[in-house]
Parts: sequence; C-alpha cells; structure tokens
Amino acid sequence: MDVSGGHEKYEPGDVLVIDTNNPSHFLKSSAPYSTLVSGIYSTKPGVADRRQTSDKDLAEIPMALIGIVPTKVSAENGAVATGDPLVTSSTPGFAMKATDHDRITGAVVGKALGPLASGRGLIGVLVSLSSSRNLREAQTLSATAVTVVTWRGGIISLQDERRSN
Repeated sequence: MDVSGGHEKYEPGDVLVIDTNNPSHFLKSSAPYSTLVSGIYSTKPGVADRRQTSDKDLAEIPMALIGIVPTKVSAENGAVATGDPLVTSSTPGFAMKATDHDRITGAVVGKALGPLASGRGLIGVLVSLSSSRNLREAQTLSATAVTVVTWRGGIISLQDERRSN
C-alpha cells in the first residue's frame, strides 16, 4: 500500500490509517479510537491487497488486512490482556486496549494475542477490522449463557439467553 511521507518513516508493526488528505495513501495512526484504521504494517501479511496497476514503488509497504501480525502496542489506556480488543492510540503507530465502548464502533484493529503489562511493546495481534457496536455485550456475556448472533446490515446483534442449571 502507498504511504504518505516516504516508506522510511514506517516500521513493521505500525498501525495504519487512511490519509484523509490523500485517500489512496496511508499514515501511521496518531489519534485514539480512529475509525480510519486500516491495517498493520507487516513484513509477511497473511492477506495483502494492492490497488495499483503499475509496478511497486518506494512509497509502498505491505499492510496486513487480516491474520496474525506483530503489532506495536501501548499500555497508555491500561494493561493489555490476551483477548482485549485493540484500537489506535495517541502514540503514533501504536494500538492500545479499548475501554471506551461508546467510541469503539469502527475503531477496532484486532485482538491482543498476548499481554502487555506496562509501557510499549510488540505483541501478536489477530487483525480483524471491526465495526461491531456490541463489543461490550460480547465481553460481558456470562459463561452460563448461550449467545445468539444475528448479522443485519453490518450490525451484529447479541442476545444473552440464560441456561437453566
């Protein structure tokens, strides 16, 4: 994918967003909960896409759209646990744990596949760009519940149906 500002400013693991000044290019993320999140710079992306019909140039970097990718993560929003949904952070190129469920729609880049207790680090992330409006419900459903998932017009609906013991 084409990046703004030259590929030398990017490193594997950077979280990328759409460049609003040049929508065919991407930038390091730099704002928390950005709904412009697009993928992660990966040297070996599971799935990569390319819009250009010409030969690759120096402004391109490989961007993972799905798969498991080493990702730069910050604990600026609290310690990250395995399975936490991750969103863009205020640290350029880094993801953080999502805690503001009112801002999560369209901002999730993936799920943490390992913990990060503090500071910044590189952890595995299951890249799964999401616009789910119901991550709060998905995280809080009881183990004694049967979850019914319904997909309607891009919105996932979850119903918590309690089991009788």
